[in-house]
Amino acid sequence: MTIRSGHFNCKRVLSMLLALAIMVSTVTILFPNQVLAATKGTAVKTLKLNKTYSLDLNGGSKEKVKLKNVGDNWTLIVNGKRVYSNIGSAFDIKYLDIDTSDKYKELLVESDPWGGFSQVTAVRYYSKNKVKAYVCDHVNAFTSLAGVKNTGKNKFYLDFDTPYRNSNYGMYHIKRMPVKISGSMIVSLKKNTYELGDYFITSDYILNKSMKLYPKASRKNAVSTLKAGTTFKATRVKIGTRRYNGYNYEYDLYVKVKASNGKTGWLYFPALKESNGGKPYLVNPRGWA
Repeated sequence: MTIRSGHFNCKRVLSMLLALAIMVSTVTILFPNQVLAATKGTAVKTLKLNKTYSLDLNGGSKEKVKLKNVGDNWTLIVNGKRVYSNIGSAFDIKYLDIDTSDKYKELLVESDPWGGFSQVTAVRYYSKNKVKAYVCDHVNAFTSLAGVKNTGKNKFYLDFDTPYRNSNYGMYHIKRMPVKISGSMIVSLKKNTYELGDYFITSDYILNKSMKLYPKASRKNAVSTLKAGTTFKATRVKIGTRRYNGYNYEYDLYVKVKASNGKTGWLYFPALKESNGGKPYLVNPRGWA
């Protein structure tokens, strides 16, 4: 009897384990990515709107985190409580550890606060009574999470549209501009030159006037002159001197180009629109210029 009873109990245990395994598999299928392990190092994880996640935000126990759009605002809810809200609809959310030397993890939220104008906000949850939000120092520039990259050393990368305005050239797209959190803002870090991206590097520009072509991003030792009507593609940009034109600040711009005649080099676009004698530099400037 003892042997038969043991045999029966073994079958019963196996049946229970099988049922449990099926139940766990079903839950995993129905609720994928609900529980995320604490992000480590340079990892960047994408979150979805209106879904609750179990996340480590401040080095303690995991919080129940959800982002959703409510009316004209996006809202962060932690453990069932609304802890932060900002204008616009959120459409891209990342979870990452911007600085691995501290215990906090951050949320990066891309939203459109003014309709068609994308802006990235970093949110850090210290406690239920303390939440800080950081916006980019280039408040009039479009910012995007499309090319986001993280180093884990309080240095990460965002895409920017025209952070340094130049009316003679128009809009341009910087691919992965380095930034960090400093004070109350996401602060851009200066580089010697920036890589251009998006459709701004695939389309042709047309010169409306002759321009000197330089071997480096300066106005020294021109190697050639590109005539009016020459087309070119732009690949990099260097930011020059900041100037005030009477109503806002603009920047001299050096643009690395490859012309339709095969020549490569740098073109100089002065900051002030008034400086070109009324004749536009380009036939087809991008955007508002």
